[in-house]
Amino acid sequence: MSFFENCKTPDSSYCQSCPNIKECYAERGKEYRCYTDKNVVINIYPDSDYIELLYYKDKFLHLIDSENLPAIDRSRMLEKNLQGEYVPISDDFTIQALQKSITNSSKRAKDSFFGYAKSNDWEYFITLTFSPDKVNRYDDLAVKELWSDFQRWCKRKSPDCKILIVPERHKDGALHFHGLMSNIALNLAPAINKKTGKPLYCAFGTPLLTITDWTFGFSTLAVIPKESNYERVVNYISKYISKSENIGYNQKRYFHTRNLNFKNKAILFYDKDELDVLVAELGLVPVKENDKMVVYRKNNNEKR
Repeated sequence: MSFFENCKTPDSSYCQSCPNIKECYAERGKEYRCYTDKNVVINIYPDSDYIELLYYKDKFLHLIDSENLPAIDRSRMLEKNLQGEYVPISDDFTIQALQKSITNSSKRAKDSFFGYAKSNDWEYFITLTFSPDKVNRYDDLAVKELWSDFQRWCKRKSPDCKILIVPERHKDGALHFHGLMSNIALNLAPAINKKTGKPLYCAFGTPLLTITDWTFGFSTLAVIPKESNYERVVNYISKYISKSENIGYNQKRYFHTRNLNFKNKAILFYDKDELDVLVAELGLVPVKENDKMVVYRKNNNEKR
């Protein structure tokens, strides 16, 4: 029996729900993809009571079977020539494919960043800049190597320390870093306004400090108050992951130590009645709504 030749409705929308799609694709020598309708994403963050549920008003297709589907292609599409210009690696390069690759990479990076940021307890918010006396601030490789040296120093000093760092460019093109840290004892001193001689304060209302262990340039450290709104803290640093797209093609959008917790994620489908029951059982409340989705959260942890 030929599933393909006997198919009476060979269109993409029907194919995604056809029970014979796997055999039909195999018969034609094509990759097999099987999708199902979903409308709910649940993020559960370990070691906390923090739960986030995203309810999408319009259902979306989600890949559920990928036996013959290759892994996500994260290979570079561009490389630098001798003049330092980016040129295509492959002859089949297109601008549309590049734009799609960059967009997908950005989405994955942001999702992963939030997965780390919300799954760990953080004590400090830090900013690190680089002095032209210590390094060529416009040499990304040299700057990142100094950051790596400092991270290794932190791990030697406090093996359990946790770090999540985002690079950002100054307006003049030089890199600096913003991030979150915990489980480390640093040598600190008050941060003073050079013009007024008065102490500096951060957006959380606490005094700003400087990290005397950071010898490669200027630094600030803000202690995150335990009673602060944890969502506010994460959203505050999230603006930097959004800006990080200007760091250059195929560059890391964040750096982290390997000991970080990561969220558990479930993608499901619920009708409205089932959703109401689930929301009630989990103790969730709506916190945000737009044309596309409703966001529910549970936040019983005082710090979070």
